Amino acid sequence: MFFKQLIVFQYPKNIKIDFEELEKALTELPLKPVGSLDLESVGFIPPLGKNSNLMLHQQMECAMMSIGKQKRLLPSSVVNEILEQRLDEIKQQSGKRPGGKEKKLLKEEIIQTLLPKALIKTTKLFAYIDTKRNLFFVNSGSAKSAEGFVSLVRKALGSFPATPLQSETIGTRLTYWLKGEGTPQDVVLADFCELSEGGQGAVIKASKQELVADEIQNHLEAGKYVKQLGIVFQERLNLVITDELGIKKLGLVEKAKETGEAENPSQLMDAEMAILIAEVGALTDRLIEVFEVKRES
Repeated sequence: MFFKQLIVFQYPKNIKIDFEELEKALTELPLKPVGSLDLESVGFIPPLGKNSNLMLHQQMECAMMSIGKQKRLLPSSVVNEILEQRLDEIKQQSGKRPGGKEKKLLKEEIIQTLLPKALIKTTKLFAYIDTKRNLFFVNSGSAKSAEGFVSLVRKALGSFPATPLQSETIGTRLTYWLKGEGTPQDVVLADFCELSEGGQGAVIKASKQELVADEIQNHLEAGKYVKQLGIVFQERLNLVITDELGIKKLGLVEKAKETGEAENPSQLMDAEMAILIAEVGALTDRLIEVFEVKRES
């Protein structure tokens, strides 16, 4: 279960997380079946699934956790189609088509009628906390989704002042790397980049081609800057870095895939967590250093 994407949060070093207390807190906010008149339900679930009832899977100074979401699938197109039919019927009966508040109330009534019949989609999202580094890693490429996870932890604990890792130099430094200037020795450019003019300007994506090619360099000379850049880190990790310090398409290079054998799901997660913690920890430490990320005291 190696994370494929990452949004990393930091929390103050004076915040001490006790895993026993955290386990108890998460247990108080479990995923409950979505109600017949609710759009969705969100809560914590055991990271080991049906093989455990624990909300945390601990290893050294880290702990894996997971949230589940049950969402009723109610396409807006279906609601709007029925709404238009009802509005036409009312107009034929009364000679006046409802609008404003009356239309809004009618739409809400339609939604409440359809919800109990709507299909339910269940999704899972994983994250782990590293109490040695005071970092929280969410396996998501969506800022909204990652913040939602942190907010649920915050709700469980009462307080969890975690904020995304940030740096104002990321886009500039990635652009220099693509120009061949100042690239760290443990970083090799891969074969993907996304360039932008900023604002509503043009966006250029290059994939599976040499990034040092004249075509790419000409775009940089014309003033475009890097939004996303594919790299290989320490010959062990493939990834794409965004100018907001998000990590996408994260994966181990072939020679780094050494999980061994596991006799049960718990041992398998232990093995995968050991690799994840070591590789992602080393990557994050280096990114914080290179991009001069300010750490909270």
